[in-house]
Amino acid sequence: MNRACIAIVDGARARIYSYDRTAGSDAVRSAPVGVLHEVVDLRAAATEDHRDPHTAQSERRFAGQVIAALARMTREQAFDHVLVVAPPVMLGALRGVAGELQRPELVVDYVARDLARLTSPQIHDHLAQLRLVAPRRSEVAPG
Repeated sequence: MNRACIAIVDGARARIYSYDRTAGSDAVRSAPVGVLHEVVDLRAAATEDHRDPHTAQSERRFAGQVIAALARMTREQAFDHVLVVAPPVMLGALRGVAGELQRPELVVDYVARDLARLTSPQIHDHLAQLRLVAPRRSEVAPG
């Protein structure tokens, strides 16, 4: 994958990254080539009791917000690939509302993993281990 929009989601937070391995892209000029660049950080409204019958409804609502943000970003920045990474239950909620991403020019991949508590470099490394993105370039000191 050369250019993609990557969402790392759980029930409470979604971080959306741009990823671009191509030099000279107009999408995110300030981001280094081949590095995950966090663009959006969405937070769900907190619920007091996770056994609340409205929890599933809240997850669907949050999933809809995440999908809307992904759809907007793919249109505005002309991404042709979306990668959605979430725990299985949240992944089901996201798939259930992903109609906006159903476009012929857009490839959407789903990965059932819980990476939400990892740092951005750790997420990049994990996705590289899954062969979804290129490994991060190690910084070599001169000398």
